[in-house]
Amino acid sequence: MNHSYPEPFGEAMSYSSQRAAQLTSLFIALTQAFIQYRARYERQQAERDHAVAAELARAGHAARRQAQATWAAAHDPAWLGRADLFQTAGVWGAAMPDAPADPSAAVAMSKCESRLRDLHPYAMARYDRLRAQGATPFGAMRQAVPLFGSHPDPRPGQPAPARHPLDAVPATPPTGPSPAPGQPEPAGSLGLTLCEATNRRSTPRLPTC
Repeated sequence: MNHSYPEPFGEAMSYSSQRAAQLTSLFIALTQAFIQYRARYERQQAERDHAVAAELARAGHAARRQAQATWAAAHDPAWLGRADLFQTAGVWGAAMPDAPADPSAAVAMSKCESRLRDLHPYAMARYDRLRAQGATPFGAMRQAVPLFGSHPDPRPGQPAPARHPLDAVPATPPTGPSPAPGQPEPAGSLGLTLCEATNRRSTPRLPTC
């Protein structure tokens, strides 16, 4: 009987070609899926970044509006004339970040500094010296802040506080039994004045008092 057998080498090559084609197709599919996933991830990340950026922009804009509403009070002469130290310093702090880019904020900051010089010339003298030496407004004010707790206008040679005089020692002896005849008076008696003590140490013919 005649039998035909397939060639083993040819069958193996055919199987390998099919396997390689399948692997190639799988690799292409995975690559396309990865590209789509990457594009979708980048798009979502950009949307998140845009949302975060928009939220930060809204928060920054709200903060600027609030700061502007705060330092705008410095342009009111009536308010500035009655503002105390803490109110003026708060308005100065609100205007200081916007002063480099906003002329209105710079003017408000300068007006607050003038008011602070009226309220506390001692601390502001330190601030002005530091600014003249090249310090930034924030750096100069940070070093001058501790001086605001001292007297606003200290002067050397001020009179010392008044002192109350000590009470005089009574010249009369305290009440009590008299010493017996022939016995000396107690050494601690308050009735013994300085003049009496001097007379006792002197001769009877030459009294000192």
